[in-house]
Amino acid sequence: MKQIYFLFFFFCTFLAAEAQFIKNVGVSIGTTVANQAWHYKLSNQTVLKEYAQGNFCSVNAEFLKGKFLTVITEFAYTQKGCQEGLPDIWIRLPKYFSTYRTYDTRFNYFSSSVLLKARMESRNWIPFCFAGPRMDYQLSYASDYNFKAVEKYMNEKIWGLDFGFGLEYKILRGGVSAEFRHHYDFDNLLDIPNSDTYSGLEVRNNAYIFNIGIKYYLKNPKRIPVKSV
Repeated sequence: MKQIYFLFFFFCTFLAAEAQFIKNVGVSIGTTVANQAWHYKLSNQTVLKEYAQGNFCSVNAEFLKGKFLTVITEFAYTQKGCQEGLPDIWIRLPKYFSTYRTYDTRFNYFSSSVLLKARMESRNWIPFCFAGPRMDYQLSYASDYNFKAVEKYMNEKIWGLDFGFGLEYKILRGGVSAEFRHHYDFDNLLDIPNSDTYSGLEVRNNAYIFNIGIKYYLKNPKRIPVKSV
């Protein structure tokens, strides 16, 4: 958690010291559509769980005054997880009848990313795409599965790649945008080795995000003329 505080402090200090390089600041809110891949090591079988919906919100700053290339620093709250419908074996029903129970899993992350953004800036409409590294730090989780016994095999910090595209409408000093992005993870959320106690299992997150945002464009710094001596 100390690393998160350090990154946040560094970000705020950088904004205060180098404000002349900031193009705009913004906030966004949206929804995640996420699932998980469960890989069972003994059988070498991978099962994709059902998609579940979650929440996403972020604050961001866009650096460099370039018209075509900029850099974005973003901090976000992201929900990931999955759902699965399984027969409820605890309910007795007549033969050939069954009922299903939905098992819901939610992991809550603090995400930070640095993105390279390519944009085609015109008078009002600005199409763009972006990509860059991302780090997720697990804040909490809730699941209908019992993960308590295997929490020591969970990775609280997950590195991944963030990429996507979108469209912005800019007017005066403001902008409204809509974007789609993919969170691809390099690290497993859960990695249980084969042992006498547990069967080996690898769990990895996968998430798609749809969000809308608003931006505020900062004024260009005024140039102070220097008189020649």
